[in-house]
Amino acid sequence: MVKKAFLDKIPFFKPFSDQEREELAAWQGAGFEKFGNNEPIINEGEKGDTFFVLIKGSAHVFKKPFMDPIAFLKPGNLFGEIAFLSPRARTTSIIAMEETFVLRFSKQGLASLACSTREKLKDQLIVVLIQHLDGLRQVIESTKTAVGMEMVNPFEEAKREEEEVREELFYEGEDGLKLTYLGKSRVQMEKDGKRSEVELVALSDQIPGKYLKAIEAKGLDPKEYMYAKECVIPREAVRAWNRMLVAVQNQVLERQRKIDAYQSIEGLYS
Repeated sequence: MVKKAFLDKIPFFKPFSDQEREELAAWQGAGFEKFGNNEPIINEGEKGDTFFVLIKGSAHVFKKPFMDPIAFLKPGNLFGEIAFLSPRARTTSIIAMEETFVLRFSKQGLASLACSTREKLKDQLIVVLIQHLDGLRQVIESTKTAVGMEMVNPFEEAKREEEEVREELFYEGEDGLKLTYLGKSRVQMEKDGKRSEVELVALSDQIPGKYLKAIEAKGLDPKEYMYAKECVIPREAVRAWNRMLVAVQNQVLERQRKIDAYQSIEGLYS
């Protein structure tokens, strides 16, 4: 149970009557929590149905794809309202920057509040939500100005990347083998004047029978090769192959991150 005296001092609860504050103070879902320095209060992507009021200490707000904090929270600030109003994943991370105390309000026991109190609470949270949305828009606009460019549509960017003609030689062995990345997860293998295109996939020690026979027929040791879809790779080239595979996978993840950020810029302190 929370003392009404705490709520009397918080600007968010000023529009509530004394009776309504008494009701909120006795709310089953209300309580205090303590967080240490650098401890997350909210993690982006997690589910939640709780909003918080910072009572003592401070916290930073982080949102992908921004690397630096996009906002600073101090005593009296409220956050987490989106997940409380509508069950969904958190859209930001909130990290305590010192020993920090918060007042937590979850949906537990929400039905026990009078209908008028619940409606006023919802209306107040919507006001906060609008303020936070405006804050996020300002962050985005200032970021655009800082880099001197408009936000790039990642779908158009991905299309341009797919259409690019690309040839990147990433391995050339003493035996004459050349591996060239062509884009779209395709690799050109060239040796002894012969060329073929194969798929850039994870390598395996399990080599299919027909490839084993071909290796052994040449008097070579199968242990010196690894298998990828459609081909075998000598172990001298494995490190270069894996580096290129990781680079391509990271590119795909970065593209998806940009797409997710482009599609889901719709909240700030949730």
